[in-house]
Amino acid sequence: MNWYSTIWYWWSWYSLFPFVFITLYRLRNQESSFGLKEKALKTFTLDKIFRFLLIPMIAYYILDSIYIIMQYYRMDGCNLSFLSHHLVTLSGVPACYKLPYYPWFLMAPITWHALLIAWPYETWLNYPYLAIISLMAYGLMQKPWKDLPAYQSVFKVGYWLVPTLVGLWFWDCKNDLANVL
Repeated sequence: MNWYSTIWYWWSWYSLFPFVFITLYRLRNQESSFGLKEKALKTFTLDKIFRFLLIPMIAYYILDSIYIIMQYYRMDGCNLSFLSHHLVTLSGVPACYKLPYYPWFLMAPITWHALLIAWPYETWLNYPYLAIISLMAYGLMQKPWKDLPAYQSVFKVGYWLVPTLVGLWFWDCKNDLANVL
């Protein structure tokens, strides 16, 4: 594992508790903190913390994408799937990062992703991840989210993430960050 993958692994461990806490708090309090019929979305401290926790993910995806491309001669199904996963995710960063409010179902896949990195050989965790991603898609297709362009931009990126995840599962890629040495 290279140096930045080691940092990403440990960041996943350290950020797991805040991610879980924030996601569960938002799940429990979403309706009380945000009237679902409002169009003017408020940003809460929770949203700012969540946005801050995303910064290392962005840095890792940029570094790992460059590293995979630099080692193009080692390109296989897993590396191609990881690279496409990173690039699609990075294409959605501007839309996701500008959101004023993160509903719980948008936080949940990112939180679960940290869990996948923290326990890379627990491949059974991929199945709940698929269910959580499906919940995110379902949530973004409901009012008021489906009527808000910023959230529909995130939905479209999520739609394009599905083929990258299928590739990761098809090639039986592990979450151990050792795809490129």
